[in-house]
Parts: sequence; C-alpha cells; structure tokens
Amino acid sequence: MTCLNGQCKHWIPLKDITSVAEGKSSRTHTNIFEVIVGKNRYVFSVDSLTERAEWISMIKDITLPKQMCTLQRNEYENELFQVTVMNTKDSERLQIVGDYYLSVEPKFLCLLDIKTGAITTQWNLQYLPRFNLRKVSKLQDLDMILVIWASRDCKSRHGEYHFLTRQGKEIMTAIKMETCRLATEKIEMSDESARSASQNDQTNSTTKDESQVLRSI
Repeated sequence: MTCLNGQCKHWIPLKDITSVAEGKSSRTHTNIFEVIVGKNRYVFSVDSLTERAEWISMIKDITLPKQMCTLQRNEYENELFQVTVMNTKDSERLQIVGDYYLSVEPKFLCLLDIKTGAITTQWNLQYLPRFNLRKVSKLQDLDMILVIWASRDCKSRHGEYHFLTRQGKEIMTAIKMETCRLATEKIEMSDESARSASQNDQTNSTTKDESQVLRSI
C-alpha cells in the first residue's frame, strides 16, 4: 500500500478516524481511498479494487462500532431477560435446559438460575463470533429464538445454544452494545501501546544521538 502524501511513517489512532471512503485516481496512482482524521486527510493507493474495498470495509468495521458506542448507552446492562434454553447437544452437555434468566454483564453473557438468581454458566463475549435472532413463526413476532455460537476458546462452554424468548430484540441490543464497548476498549489500548512504542523509539533515538555527540567531543 502506498501513502500519497508521504506520511506513511505517521501512525493514525483508529479512535480518531471520522470517515473513510473511495478517492479519485490520479495519473500516477489508482485504486485510491481516503481516511479522514479530524482536519487531516490521508490518501492511500492499493494494488486492486478488491483490496481497496477490503481496506475500506475493515476500517469501517473497526471504527463505526466505536462511534456508535460514544452516542449510545447500554440501557439493558445488568437487566434480567427471561429465556427458555432449548434442547441441543451442547445445552445437554452443560445440563442447562429449561427456564432461566439471561443477563448481559461487562464482558460476559450470563445464564442465571430462575429461582436463586445464581449464575449457572457464562460466556465470554469476545469468544462469541456469531449470534442472531430467528422467528419461531411467520404468523407472530412475539416469540423469537436467540442463537449464539461460542468458539473453542470458550473452553467447556463452546458450541451452539438456542434461547426461546419474547425479549429477543432487547437481548440483541444489549449484546451488541457490550461487544461494541469491548471493541472500543481494545482499540484504545492498541492506540496507547502504539503511542508508548513511538515515544520509546523517539527517546532511544535522542539518547543515541546524544551519545554520538559526546563521543565526537
């Protein structure tokens, strides 16, 4: 990838990106896209239209959830949603079939005993690569099935789980907002690490220059 304004060595904090879009080709460069950071505009050129589309899509996937999180608060955090865990081989393996409460906590999706309120099992949200909502019937919209897929990184809780509920949309919103918050947190940590590394490189470079000056004296 080529940076047209000669600032390739300048790192761009992902949290500061406000826009990314296709750009106009020039005589010397094609397949251009632009990244807007505040008042600055960074122009990049890649090898193909496919690669350009992939870069734009990837940057949007990373930055847009962060922007959504700054505008919305997870109003469903810690709320108890009543669900029925449907019978699947994975729910049988964990012995979690029947009525429970489901709660979206910081970093976790928790299943609670409907009588005692104790946590029966929980899934780390970063290990839930997919989740969706399905209608039980085309004739009514009340009952819905929430489906989550837990990766093998989720240890013994990996697998596919189905929850019958009338609060499917609210649960989906809560999950999306919490995963969005986690993505923002990860971006900020990455930016902070990059900033620290850059400062260390500058410090080491300055120290090296000073040492060379002293030796020459």
